[in-house]
Amino acid sequence: MHRLLVAASLLLPAAALAQDIPHRVRPETVPDSWAAPYIGAYYAVAAGGRSSELADEANISSSQTSLMKGDFSGPVTGSMVELFAGRNWRFGNFIVGGQVEATVASDIAASVTGPLQLNQVRRFGGVILSSWSGPTTNGNDPQLRFRAGLVGRAGFLVRPNLLLYGLAGLEFGHFIFPDDDDAFGSANRNWALGYTAGAGLEARYDDHWSLRAEYRYLHFATARSEVRDIGTYLSSIRHHEVDMHVGKVGLVYSFGGSGPSSAMAAIPPLSRQVWADSWAGPYAGIYFGAGAGHAAENYSSVRNLTNIWGADTTTTNQTKRGQFAGGMDGSMNEVFLGYNWRSGRAVAGVQAEGTLFSDVGLKPVGALTTTMSSAMNGVADPTTLDVRPGWNNQQLRSMVGLAGRAGFLATPDLLLYGVGGVEFGHFVYPRGRDAIGGNNGKWAPGYTAGAGAELRMTDHWSLRGEYRYLHFDVDRNETIGSASVEAISGDTSEATTNTARQTAADFHIGKIGVVYKFGGAGPASAMAAMPPSLASTWTDGWAGPYFGAYFSAGAGVARGDFATISTSSSVTFPQNAALAGTMTGMQTDLFAGYSLRSDRFVVGGQVEATQYGDVAVKMAGMQTTLLPPTSVQTSTLDQSERLRSMVSVVGRAGFLATPNLLLYGLGGLALGHFKYPEQGDRFPDPVGKWVAGYTVGAGGELKVARHWSLRTEYRYLHFDIERGASYDIFPAAGGSTAVSFASRTSTDFHLGKVGLVYRVGEDSPSAMAALPGSAEACCDRWTGFSAGIYGAGGAGRVRDAITSSSDNRTLFPPPVILSGSNDFQSGELAGDVSGGMIDLFAGYNWRAGQFVIGGQVEATVFGDVGMKSRGTLVGTSTSLVPPLTTVPTIDQAEFAQLLRSRAGLIGRAGLLATPNLLVYALAGAEFGHFTFQDTVDQLGGAYGKWAFGYTAGAGAELKLTDRWSVRGEYRIMRFNLDREAANVFTHTDVGFAILSANSSTAHTRTDLHLGKVGVAYTFCYCD
Repeated sequence: MHRLLVAASLLLPAAALAQDIPHRVRPETVPDSWAAPYIGAYYAVAAGGRSSELADEANISSSQTSLMKGDFSGPVTGSMVELFAGRNWRFGNFIVGGQVEATVASDIAASVTGPLQLNQVRRFGGVILSSWSGPTTNGNDPQLRFRAGLVGRAGFLVRPNLLLYGLAGLEFGHFIFPDDDDAFGSANRNWALGYTAGAGLEARYDDHWSLRAEYRYLHFATARSEVRDIGTYLSSIRHHEVDMHVGKVGLVYSFGGSGPSSAMAAIPPLSRQVWADSWAGPYAGIYFGAGAGHAAENYSSVRNLTNIWGADTTTTNQTKRGQFAGGMDGSMNEVFLGYNWRSGRAVAGVQAEGTLFSDVGLKPVGALTTTMSSAMNGVADPTTLDVRPGWNNQQLRSMVGLAGRAGFLATPDLLLYGVGGVEFGHFVYPRGRDAIGGNNGKWAPGYTAGAGAELRMTDHWSLRGEYRYLHFDVDRNETIGSASVEAISGDTSEATTNTARQTAADFHIGKIGVVYKFGGAGPASAMAAMPPSLASTWTDGWAGPYFGAYFSAGAGVARGDFATISTSSSVTFPQNAALAGTMTGMQTDLFAGYSLRSDRFVVGGQVEATQYGDVAVKMAGMQTTLLPPTSVQTSTLDQSERLRSMVSVVGRAGFLATPNLLLYGLGGLALGHFKYPEQGDRFPDPVGKWVAGYTVGAGGELKVARHWSLRTEYRYLHFDIERGASYDIFPAAGGSTAVSFASRTSTDFHLGKVGLVYRVGEDSPSAMAALPGSAEACCDRWTGFSAGIYGAGGAGRVRDAITSSSDNRTLFPPPVILSGSNDFQSGELAGDVSGGMIDLFAGYNWRAGQFVIGGQVEATVFGDVGMKSRGTLVGTSTSLVPPLTTVPTIDQAEFAQLLRSRAGLIGRAGLLATPNLLVYALAGAEFGHFTFQDTVDQLGGAYGKWAFGYTAGAGAELKLTDRWSVRGEYRIMRFNLDREAANVFTHTDVGFAILSANSSTAHTRTDLHLGKVGVAYTFCYCD
């Protein structure tokens, strides 16, 4: 989500914002184009690095001592998207400067694997029963989810438009570790201090825009340790180091004006003429793509086990083989940079592409045949054969490519082209599905081919529509080994498992792109060739093409049913459940559309694409199972889905209440991509599924400046999701079982949306320009609408008050209680909160003398904030059979959640310390969307939950130009959240029954301290 919106907010609209700066603005204080503040974005690819981990654990009780030492290592792979802001100073041909960086999205996997040396001694009554020792293959799967850095640069201008530089600085990386990577679940999130060094070049192609290419080396080191001594002594020490080699491509916008080092001034006139051609020169843009395809996999796994116990030698050989096939579906967002050449009506070019966000997954399914043979002292046992469904999940998390284009100008505005090139896809296992002994992340080479059309709307802006075919071959090989020796008897055990997966993926994807071309208008300008009537339509402030971005958050309900039927040996076991629950979360959308105006009526249509979805569906209900001839079971059943992305086609019709305010209704079709949670695919059906639905709503759009407007909307979304599969099982013991299942989910989702719109074309001045007052007051640099983006990172504390109760009993015969107990526990848990987030904001300021007040709406488009508390639960257990004794209980517990997204309404009040510096305080209301990890959920409880909170803080805002400014802030955020969960199980038969009921509550309070850096743009509505 987040990646596309964030990159769009800086890369493409920055060009549009620069065009909107009014002619009345004050002259730039720094005219040199190499010495000025700047902002930009990087796309980074990691390969060739190394991750290592040293593990030292102890588990000591009265009956057993286990000591474990591990030395693991593995490659570092993946990609990152980063935003940065900085400033340069120039001394002759020497340039020095510094910048602040923040990762808005990271797909970096740092999996490690290696030998874990285990020494285990078992005792009874002080007598040693056994003493085993030996290595076994083990590992860990850390991920770098967020990072922030402070980097200095120093370089030399080898040409007026080319800077060669070195760099170095400090880095802060936020690593997340699997929750079960040690014996008792220590803190699974950690900030790590590190450093970076590297070199690069920056090529400036006009007075504001430049392109960077960099190599970076990054090093992080982090350690986690914990000791517990409550009955059993537990200790864990893990030291993790990461060495990353990263290649980066960056796009930079400088706020300086033309100066003595202007590269453009040095370009010969002939070169400038080429750049002025609207179909030739450098360009940048964004794609949204969605599609489906097919994946096929050859799977084999061979396990050999040898045990020597005394005089007996036992060997076991197990072979698993399968030919799997299945679907590949999802969506992805990409940014691209390229260059075109034109010769007459022929256009050729090349572009580099990088995936910002990918929701593409594949799941080949098929019959898994398991053959097992064994022998003792050379005498073979009968070979067994087992056939049942098998499958493998992988995700295409990111992709980088180099593509060439060649086309023909069908009209001065329309380019038809073919495209082809090489691609590198980063494939990973879903979290918790990693195969020990292999690499979680893997770069796989592939290729792409396709065709498309590009329609130029102005000399700078154009729209693309493309079809692409993608092919990847992903080969994986994992090896697991173990060996152990018993010191007393001399017994030995040795095992090896070799697993091979060869996966071929074919993906068909449709893409829509927005392109911004750098340079000026030229003889091929389509706008110049437009008839006067059409041109006059485009100058209407409410008619013509536009694009923009939405943030939305909401909640709703879900209802459904679930049924399975198992038939074995002519006996049928039906299971049925009616389910109900909630749908919560947020979305970030990009959209592009076209409007027509007739007097005060405006109609139009737009295409929307969800760049990131944090929407979760969770239902629960009682499942009834009939077990012939007389048994009946009931149990709580959960069913979960995630709405990861969405594509919509929406029509709008409205009425201009004022020249600046459009009130409208809307409706259209929506295509939602629903996925199981990473641990929720219990059946051999596709993980992801495109589902057709619809949307209706209403909204208002306020024009705030030439080209720019703000929207607020209400939307209703409805989807009906149907899933099902049938398969057979042929167990080794003989016989067969036929299984089928079907589920249906109906969702109703209510969303509130805030959007920022840019209209393409020659816009007329805003009607707000007619308001009374001087031009200077109208374009006051500290008054008016503003929009921008924050990067934030921080840490804090979480406290959870936990209660749990259970009633477990066996009745024989009912209602006589044969055995059972009532148990109750409660306790206070505490732990850390850490992570980062990226926020978008839009607001309005007023100035009175040196005082500035205002308000803004904020929304987190990417959140990596997690929390985990640990502590002791104390309670009692009361027997339900005479003599009804009550005994005290004490247990260790932990509770983990994620703050996936948030929305806030903030007020600011400050004082202008200088004409360029505002010092302010702030406070407001917050709404946080809390979830569990996909691999951890409460049976019978809600998954996603909105919580009310508040924020307070202070900051400073520095004007770089009359429109652009940078902010630095401190924030404290507090949330209070209550959760409840309950589940029931019963089994009844003639003269016999088992009853179990469990419930729990959790009251969570989080305090998060954040440091924020932001970039803001202030609109001038008089333009």
